[in-house]
Amino acid sequence: MPVAEGLRWHSPLGGSFLREWVEEVCFLYNPASGRTHVLNDWGMRILDHLTRQPLSQTELLDRFRCQTPEFAHTLAEHLPGLLRELDILGLIEPL
Repeated sequence: MPVAEGLRWHSPLGGSFLREWVEEVCFLYNPASGRTHVLNDWGMRILDHLTRQPLSQTELLDRFRCQTPEFAHTLAEHLPGLLRELDILGLIEPL
């Protein structure tokens, strides 16, 4: 199922996650579910942005274009799937 362009996403738990980085991955404990997730750098960057404020897919892409323009095209291709995965894991939700 495609992610709607104008849909705004946020992290309902704010900053209550516990994080532990090991090399290139982050082990993220969600106290609300009692589950631990393994996220890469992009997953954590997206989650960090959505923890601070609700953003649409387009707004997220705009922020990443400024930070890492060399990856903007790749991220644009994969962002809908990343958002769906974070939603399925219960780490973000649409508003």
